[in-house]
Amino acid sequence: AFPLLLAVALCNIIDESQEYGAIEDPYEFTSPYEMIDMGIDDLCDKYPSLRPSSDEEMITFKKEFMLFLAEKPDVQDEVLTGFPSNYRVLWGKMKELRKIADEEFDALTKDDQRFIESPTGLMLHKLAVQSGLKVIALRKADFKKRKLSKDQIKDEVNERQLAIFQSWYGQETVDEDSIEDFRDEL
Repeated sequence: AFPLLLAVALCNIIDESQEYGAIEDPYEFTSPYEMIDMGIDDLCDKYPSLRPSSDEEMITFKKEFMLFLAEKPDVQDEVLTGFPSNYRVLWGKMKELRKIADEEFDALTKDDQRFIESPTGLMLHKLAVQSGLKVIALRKADFKKRKLSKDQIKDEVNERQLAIFQSWYGQETVDEDSIEDFRDEL
């Protein structure tokens, strides 16, 4: 089963990174909350050992990853090197993903290995670039199929973002400016 999983997981990392880097506005068709929410769900589907044991822990995993992305580099390094003062759920999941990345790194092409540099780079690529591209592609195709205008797309992205934020934080009323402030930090 693992070789099949490995074959599915491997991709052309350089092409994916260039494609992601060429996106002018990654939030044109989705929001940072949706990218994290759907991206982590997809990653857990691909690698069941990453799936938290409860819905509450899954939400914590997603919230911690969102906060991690907005942290200063020194705090991110603390989490990545395994000595986090916070981010306990995220650190545990990153530790598990690092094991997966260690196993998959050797199977990458030499060009991809040079580009990604390390299993940690592969782990971050899986968490951010691969999952982000998939969410953007899904949303873009859905909006195109439904022939939505730019304003309709913007409204739907905002509605989805608000719904995810409320499900993560359990708030019935949320100040949309606080969501935008956090989005700007990313």
